[in-house]
Amino acid sequence: RIGVLGGSVDYAGAPYYAGMAALRVGAELLYLCTAEEACGPIKGYSPELMVSEVYRHSRMDCAETTSAEKDRMVEKMVALLPRLHALVIGPGLGRHPAVLEAVARVVEAARERQLPLVVDADGLWLITQRPELVKGYTNAVLTPNVMEFGRLAK
Repeated sequence: RIGVLGGSVDYAGAPYYAGMAALRVGAELLYLCTAEEACGPIKGYSPELMVSEVYRHSRMDCAETTSAEKDRMVEKMVALLPRLHALVIGPGLGRHPAVLEAVARVVEAARERQLPLVVDADGLWLITQRPELVKGYTNAVLTPNVMEFGRLAK
């Protein structure tokens, strides 16, 4: 059972491809956790993916609701972690600061559970800002391209 935490108001394709790739290599279930605004397009791509909204971009983008929405996202993800064998973080996630703050808390919770992590794309952007999230964590796999590698190596 694999979780993908990715997708955003602007990006729905990357988490779809990450999820489909996991299914094609043998994952029995794929939980795709994304922004409410990305759920419809992703569900339209394939009925094989279990797509759930874990946050609303509009609430992350509003000063009055940001804190509560971050907490809601973290709570939803932490509740899902016991079901997962691994978590992919980053495909299509975007770089909204409030979303990345919530994702950092999810990474910390996954790490406490010793859950294997695969960090890609915008998840790697988060790691360049907060390397302590994965430093010394042997159950994390980073998958940078050349540009991402250059940012991580600094």
